[in-house]
Amino acid sequence: MDQLQDIPAVPQYFYRVFDEDSCAQFHEISGFVASIPNAIYDPKHWNARGELERHMDWTNIHPTPFISVTASREKALEFALQRVGKQRRAVTIAKIDSSRLKAANVNVYRMCTLVEQTGAGIKREAMNEHEYLCVRCIPANAVIRLLTLGDERQ
Repeated sequence: MDQLQDIPAVPQYFYRVFDEDSCAQFHEISGFVASIPNAIYDPKHWNARGELERHMDWTNIHPTPFISVTASREKALEFALQRVGKQRRAVTIAKIDSSRLKAANVNVYRMCTLVEQTGAGIKREAMNEHEYLCVRCIPANAVIRLLTLGDERQ
C-alpha cells in the first residue's frame, strides 16, 4: 500500500549517501543492490518488523532487503559531511530520479510509515521523517548524478 506508486506527493528526487565502507555500492551497470538482492518485502508479513528493525539498527551486520535513501537534499549533505568528518574517503551523494524507480517497479516505502505499520522498535536517533527504503535495488539508470566529497587518494 505504501509503495512508491501509492504515496501522495512523491518526492521528485531521492539521495543516497555512501562511502567505501557502505554495504550497497554504486555500479554503473547494476546500480545499487541490497545485501539481499532477491528479497520480497511485504509490510504485512510476520517477519516485516524484524527486517525493518535489523536495517535501522546501525550496528547491524546482517543483510537486509533495503537500501536507504533520503528525500532531503539538506539531510544528504549533512550525512555526507558527517562521514567526511569521520575520515571516510570517497563520500558520494547519488541523486536518484523517483520516476525512474517507479518505471522499474522498485518498491519504495517511507520508513516512518513502516515503523507505524509494523510496530518496529527503532532508536530515536535512527528515526528520520525524510528516510525512504528501496527494496532490492536502485537501477543504474535511476541515478542521475554522483557528487563525490572525499578524495580516495588522501
